[in-house]
Order: sequence, then structure tokens, then C-alpha cells
Amino acid sequence: MIFDFNLHKKIITSNHEFILHSECQSNAKRIAIIGASGSGKSLTLQLLAGLLKPLSGSLKIDGKLYGDTTQKIWLPPQKRDVGVMFQDYALFPHLTVAQNVAFGLQNHWRDPNRQVNELTEKWLNRMQLSHLANHYPNHISGGQKQRVALARACIRQPRWLLLDEPFSALDTELRQQMRLEVSDLQKELDIPMLLITHDKADCDVLADEIWRMENGKLSRQ
Repeated sequence: MIFDFNLHKKIITSNHEFILHSECQSNAKRIAIIGASGSGKSLTLQLLAGLLKPLSGSLKIDGKLYGDTTQKIWLPPQKRDVGVMFQDYALFPHLTVAQNVAFGLQNHWRDPNRQVNELTEKWLNRMQLSHLANHYPNHISGGQKQRVALARACIRQPRWLLLDEPFSALDTELRQQMRLEVSDLQKELDIPMLLITHDKADCDVLADEIWRMENGKLSRQ
């Protein structure tokens, strides 16, 4: 089983209670979770990434256990072997493109060594960003920001990828181009990928299997 998770979470605000029951067992290497805003998609991604802990649940990806609340195991994000790309890309505005990419290697960008420099250069080349290495995020385009975020997510050679609505900030033409680039990258890395989206066009290019989130419940479409 490639994707095998069962996650339960309750979010309580002053006037609302949201209950998430996100369960998925799939042998597809590329799956998409589609659904309306507020349905629980991004909450699921945060649980998968280890940014939040569920009330109860378990998580295995490609046979590796990342969490099981019955065994009191819930690995933190830095131990999850996962590359995550957020909707707003979450680039550091005070770091250059090269430094943002190298930040995927945790704190090594502060004290660069040969291996870090070589890996950073490799991913800058792979994402066609070498000419922008010394630019800052506010001086590059949306598509270039996305490539920086992807390079940062992949530089650590993750075992799997999580993408949170990665194309929502791009125009229609650029979305089409970047979908193909992400598809090629996933095939090149040959690792499982889970995509959160509300756009069926993303699923058509990037998903082998589609799951739908409605009111906190996940089901195969």
C-alpha cells in the first residue's frame, strides 16, 4: 500500500466545531484530494506533514510508518522524509533564490560547504533558476517562485511529496506549463505524490486517482 492513513481531528472555534475523518488506502503513486474551500483538504495536508497531531490515527507512506497514536508515535516534520510545497510557497523574503533552495537542507545555507553548493547548483539548473540565484523573492515572477519552492522541497531527496494547491496563484497559461513540469519532476524522482487542489484540471494531469473531501470526510471519487 502506497498511501495508508486514517486521521481524526477536531477543531473548535467560538461558534463552530469541525470534525475531520480523513481515511485513505491507495496503491496509486499520484493521488489528488479535491474539494471546496473549508472542506478539510489543507487540514489533512498539515496532519500528513506532521505540522499538526491528530486526536487519533495512523500514517504509512510506501510501507514506512510515520505515525500511530495507539503506539504513541508521531514523527515531527523534519523526520518525515517529505517535501512540502505550500499554496503561498512560503519563501523567505530576506533570502536569495539560492539561499531559499539551500534552506531545504535545513541550516546548512548559513555555513555552505561543497556538497551543499553542488546540490543547490544542481536544483537551480534543474528548475532553470541559475540566472536568478542572487535575486530575492519579491523580484521574481509567480512561476519562478513556484520553481524555487519545488527545488527547496526536493533538494533533500524526499521519499514523498505533498503539494497544497500549488497553481492557484498562477494565470491559466502558466498553470498548464507548471502542471507538466511538476508531472515530469515527479516521474523523474519516482516517488509518491499527494496533491491538494480544487481544480479538476490539476487532477487530469497529475493524479492517477482522485479522492474527494466533503465536510471533513474523505472518499474515493
